[in-house]
Parts: sequence; structure tokens; C-alpha cells
Amino acid sequence: MLPLHIPKLSDPDPILNSERTRFEILNEYLQPGSTTTPSAAAKAIDQLHPEIRPDDGTRKEHVSAYHANTWDMFMALARQIPHDHLSMGRLVEVVVAKYNNDRTRTTLEMLDTELLEFGDQPTIDHRIPTPTQTTEWISLTSFMARVLGHELVNITYIAIYEFRDALELWWGVIYEYFEGRDEDDCTWKAPLYQGKVQSEDGWRFWRECLRNMGESREVARWMAERMEEIERAS
Repeated sequence: MLPLHIPKLSDPDPILNSERTRFEILNEYLQPGSTTTPSAAAKAIDQLHPEIRPDDGTRKEHVSAYHANTWDMFMALARQIPHDHLSMGRLVEVVVAKYNNDRTRTTLEMLDTELLEFGDQPTIDHRIPTPTQTTEWISLTSFMARVLGHELVNITYIAIYEFRDALELWWGVIYEYFEGRDEDDCTWKAPLYQGKVQSEDGWRFWRECLRNMGESREVARWMAERMEEIERAS
């Protein structure tokens, strides 16, 4: 048996009824030996959409909340499944099946947002992760890699998001670390860029960050040079 749980579902609040049903569907489907097909599980989950779900007398959540809660649950379950377990593959197969359903295809944009959790590494607070955190991180990595392998979502902006986070928030930490300064002197979480995103100022800030990373950082220097070439050509 594969033990799975969603802690918040212990709350008896009726507003969580659809989420409890979604969990029941996925929990049964993900158990070893289940004969439920990915398509059947996906369709059953889709029937919980607030626009088509039968009225049971409880307040229905907003559509955007429904989509966010759906992918929250997928991510939560992915963390609990061993990275090499057959059920990890089956969890991804449900995502593929949902993509093939025209009604839910657009909700994969919400999955894009949820996948940004991939950047919440267990070492994000600069502490040694616990064995549980490490295991969950490996499982989540496996889930994300499999989903992206099906090319269901555009991950370009995710890479840009992570890169922006590194330069505008964490780059100061990395820079001071490599310069050999004492760890206590590092500005751990202070934003280094206060301007507008997707602006010329932001572009120039990135370029200067890359240029100042030092001679040993060949890739960063190459990127800064390419940015300068783009500027000259524009």
C-alpha cells in the first residue's frame, strides 16, 4: 500500500468536500494494483470543476482557486511518492490525460505557477536539509522532470524566474561568498534590484551582475557579452 495524505483535509469544513473527493480519486488510482486508467481518473477529477459540479448546498470555490488547489494536491502527492515508484509515472499520466481534455487544457497555465515550487529548494534557508526534506525534494524533482518531458508546459519563463531570483535576490550572497567574505557579513535576503521588471534598467542590472562575477565565470561573462551584442544590434 502507498500511504498518502493531505493534512488540511482533516478539517471538516464542507468547502473542502470537492478536494476530499479529488484526493479519494487520486489515492485509489495511485495505489499499486489499481485498474483505474489515467483517462478515467482525469475525467473524474474534471467533474469536480465548480462550473459543472452538481450543487451540494455548499459554497463553491472560485475557478482559479479550484485550479490552484488541484495542482497543489498534485505537488503534495508527488512529494510523498518515491521518485522511482511506479505510481510516480501514473501521477504524471493523469496530468497528460488532463491535458488531452479540452476543458482543462488551459489550466496547465496554473501548473506552470505551481512548478515554480521547484525552486523552493530544501537549502533555500541555507540550512542542511533533513532526510525527509531531501527525499521530498528528489521526488518533486522526478515529478517535474517527467511532466516537462511531455512538453505540456512552457518552462522558459521558469528558467528566467529562477535566474532573476539568483541575480536580484541571491546574487549578492553568492558574490560575497566567492569573494571569500565572512558568511555573517552576507546580505542574505535583501533585494538587490528595486526597479521595474522587464525593463531596460533590469536588463542593464543583469548585464552588470554577469560582467562583475569575475574572470573565472566563463558562462556568466559569455552571457554578458551576448547581451551587449543584442544591445548594439537593437
